[in-house]
Amino acid sequence: MNENVEDIARKMSRLSTLELSELSTVLIQKHDISATIYRFGVTPPYDKKCDLWLTRTGDRKLQLLKSIKEMFGLGLRDAKCLVDAAPCSLKEYITIDKAEVIKEKLEATGATIKIKYHD
Repeated sequence: MNENVEDIARKMSRLSTLELSELSTVLIQKHDISATIYRFGVTPPYDKKCDLWLTRTGDRKLQLLKSIKEMFGLGLRDAKCLVDAAPCSLKEYITIDKAEVIKEKLEATGATIKIKYHD
């Protein structure tokens, strides 16, 4: 076995579950590499859909309201109703890529966002 491969395998075996999860995310998102492809011989379902849920508003509620208003093209009243209704569904049947982008932006305001995947 190649010495570099052995070294990588040894380092990976020492990673915690959280670190392995982060590594997996980086490999999939930044390098388009998924173990699923190699293990099962299939490509990942890029067209898979999910729902985006606001589970907690966080401390910066006004910033969250502005972000939701801007991202979803809502009026102030509609955005406020969504924020006040937490936990609630923000968007349904959107692509996983879009959901990840929206989740990252909204979590920057202190909100807690959950992605619920469809089968």
